[in-house]
Amino acid sequence: MADNKALLSQEEIDILLEFLLERKSEVGMEVMDQESIDKLIALLRTGGERRLRFDTDVPEVKDDTAIPLMIIEESREAQNECLLECEVTASGFVAVYCANQMTGRRFRITPACIERMYYTAEDRSEWGMMIPPVMFDKIAALLKIKYTKKTFDEVCQRYVDIVYGKGSMQHIPAIFMPTAYQLIQHLTD
Repeated sequence: MADNKALLSQEEIDILLEFLLERKSEVGMEVMDQESIDKLIALLRTGGERRLRFDTDVPEVKDDTAIPLMIIEESREAQNECLLECEVTASGFVAVYCANQMTGRRFRITPACIERMYYTAEDRSEWGMMIPPVMFDKIAALLKIKYTKKTFDEVCQRYVDIVYGKGSMQHIPAIFMPTAYQLIQHLTD
């Protein structure tokens, strides 16, 4: 018998409504497409909230952003124009970028940049063959920028391809994925 994701129990509906009502100002329509709703339903069916969390928060900072983008761009307003991007280089390694959508400028965000919490253009440290989806989301949180669903799906597929050889995002254990709340905070269209 096929799993019908369109049907929810009353408890699942109550949890979903409570979640959406609490965060209604934060939930954009671009996040709530059918595929996203199906993923949310799958999260509800797998037990909802995680009991074990390694990824509860990003470091607290007094400034507007953990990694000073003022060094990258002339103004903080430019931060709203940036997206987190990811691509595979000719060497087969993953490169993560903070990309200004207005100017076209891209700034490579490396592991050393995240460790030092400071952008250095000359840094050549590498992420390796893939980056766990939860880490990609943490970078977005640190930079206080968003990423597209397409980019996130590519990060997840690369992770699956390298770690498992093949498959789909459903193969990724929840511990390596951002929470539904984190996705709502960082996804854009």
